[in-house]
Amino acid sequence: MSLKDAAGRYCRRHVPTTSHPRRMEDSSGGHVRKKIISTCLKMKDMLDNGITLIEDLSKARQPLTYLDAVYFVRPNQENIGHIKKDFGEVREYSGRLYKAAHLFFTEIIPDDMLGDIAKSDIAPFVQTVKELNLAFLPIEERVFSLDNPMAYNDYYGGKMTEKKLDEIAEQLVTVCATLDESPCPKVRICNSNLDCVKRLATKVQAKLEKYKEANILTANNKSQLIILDRGFDPISPFLHELTFQAMAYDLLSAVSASSKIDPVKNTYTFDSNKDSSLDDTKKEIILDTSNEVWRELRHLHISTVVQKVNQKTNALMEKYSNLRGSGGGDPNNMHEMKSMINKMPKYKREEANLNSFIKLAEDCMAPTIVYSGESG
Repeated sequence: MSLKDAAGRYCRRHVPTTSHPRRMEDSSGGHVRKKIISTCLKMKDMLDNGITLIEDLSKARQPLTYLDAVYFVRPNQENIGHIKKDFGEVREYSGRLYKAAHLFFTEIIPDDMLGDIAKSDIAPFVQTVKELNLAFLPIEERVFSLDNPMAYNDYYGGKMTEKKLDEIAEQLVTVCATLDESPCPKVRICNSNLDCVKRLATKVQAKLEKYKEANILTANNKSQLIILDRGFDPISPFLHELTFQAMAYDLLSAVSASSKIDPVKNTYTFDSNKDSSLDDTKKEIILDTSNEVWRELRHLHISTVVQKVNQKTNALMEKYSNLRGSGGGDPNNMHEMKSMINKMPKYKREEANLNSFIKLAEDCMAPTIVYSGESG
């Protein structure tokens, strides 16, 4: 099962469709929540669910009392306080920002916090309360991230507090909830002086049991969750991988790179015309598994990629040979001309897609050629 597809289905299943326009509020400091939304749901999914606008909960917003608000937030007092303000409980002036509230929490909400909402003045306006249990970024079919760039420094710098470990454990358990897996955590520790991994495994196990009690997870242990520290493989971070995807992200995501990979949006931006500095020559493609060429090439060695792309280019030229060159068919045969016209857009799309990956392969090879001295 694709983790990314599973997360998308999970979101669509739990966010009800409505014909009324709504506004989604992202939690304060919630760049992770915003990434989760953009990763799991396409714009069409949001429009189908009546969501017309996404805004930051912590920022000032205009009152739209004819709209319902969908809050996608982490369950903490800061976010609950912002929601209360939106409905007039602690506002400097009377009134509310929205018609009603639909609360979707990325993790299990504590009972005391839920009770606080039920007893507050916003309770009559709350129409939905759901725990989505989706606190991670599904990057690819089998890859996810907790989007915690400081975890490495915290772990090896002795700054990994119980609170931080608890947050990581909660995020890991939401991955299990999305996949409907109830694994048995196992650890592999390479440095006996660091007990963070053991503590994390203990917290994950406790939270898994809590999710089972809440019927979020089934009681069967279908799989194993193996938790490793970096000491398991300390060499890989110092190596340059030569497979297509790893090489592209390694060499082209630098700020100074003229052809740039955006590792957050998973996009590749490049200049389609070397002889022009015009802005309209800038092209962008999305590097995800929906692109069949990228899905086939991404884990191949760069030398194999070059061969494959050349093969695909030749196959494309052969497939649409009647569209290329002068004449291109019998101008007196209307059926043939109509068929050629219908095929032209598809040919252009396939050609542009292949050209994008030819350019990406060239950009990946350029630093290697310079380093080896072959470019003079």
